[in-house]
Amino acid sequence: MKKGIYKIENPKGGIYIGQSKNVDERFGRYKKLQCCKFQLLLYRSFLKYGIENHTFEVLEKGEFTKEELNKLEKEYIVKYNSFRKLNK
Repeated sequence: MKKGIYKIENPKGGIYIGQSKNVDERFGRYKKLQCCKFQLLLYRSFLKYGIENHTFEVLEKGEFTKEELNKLEKEYIVKYNSFRKLNK
């Protein structure tokens, strides 16, 4: 089990940055729409464009503290300008 930071991009260039205690498991759950109903922008993007049309990428993977994950997530949000809506 590896903690990490990940990026999901929709076909229109909308980017979502997230963190997980187990990024591999999280991707599997996303692909079944199991864990994103409360992440409305991401969920709506999956429904609108289809999960198969999103790219999933691990940006950082390793043994991180919660504080380190929070810091990395914020840095990647800024880097990828993922403040904008996911559904462009």
